[in-house]
Amino acid sequence: MNSDIDPLYDKTTKCLLCDHKFHTKKVRSRFSLARSMETDFFTEYIHDTNGKNINPLLYYVNVCPSCGYSYSDEANTYFLSGTKEAIMEKITTHWKGQDYFCDVRNKKVAIDSYKLAILAGSIKKERPIVMAGLHMRLSWIYRTLEMTEEETRFKGYALEQYEKSYFQGDFQNSSMSAIRLSYLIGELHRQFGNFQKASQFFSKIIHIKQPMKDRLFIELARDQWYDMAKVNRAKKV
Repeated sequence: MNSDIDPLYDKTTKCLLCDHKFHTKKVRSRFSLARSMETDFFTEYIHDTNGKNINPLLYYVNVCPSCGYSYSDEANTYFLSGTKEAIMEKITTHWKGQDYFCDVRNKKVAIDSYKLAILAGSIKKERPIVMAGLHMRLSWIYRTLEMTEEETRFKGYALEQYEKSYFQGDFQNSSMSAIRLSYLIGELHRQFGNFQKASQFFSKIIHIKQPMKDRLFIELARDQWYDMAKVNRAKKV
């Protein structure tokens, strides 16, 4: 990688709430190189030439410096009646123009950005698939900090929202496929020790003929399903 190129760039965006135009940092794709990925899609990224870990998770949320509305690029541009006013009352009236969210972020600032987006999303009644993504990514940041209790708490919220999305079907208007979502719900249930629930979601997809783009998730589901079955058989011996 060329060390003269800044891994971060300024993206111009317009606030969905107040229409204020502002710049926010994003990571150049050439610097978002994965070192490894865990079974719930948590990704560890390769450090740059200066030894700095360039993690796109830190810049996932856009925070408007003018009104405080915070959201991901996946957020719905539509606001239900009354929700704009509610966000302004509960967030904007308390906002002090914190523009540091638009600059280089550390993990603490990133965590605050996610919590702002979760608050705004809950007031807005944002789609479950969007809320799930916020909770899941926040749990991953806590994982990097080895804050297990907080990681588990937000991972649990993510699971609730992913299941809601699965049954309501709102994920169909997102980049999340039904196969990937089924796998992820099953994997999160497995991590929480809910093996029967995990098996139910894994079994929905393990016999599907493998479409190329979702083959990885089917194979992961199959591996986890067989591992759980093996453990279950061992307990009965």
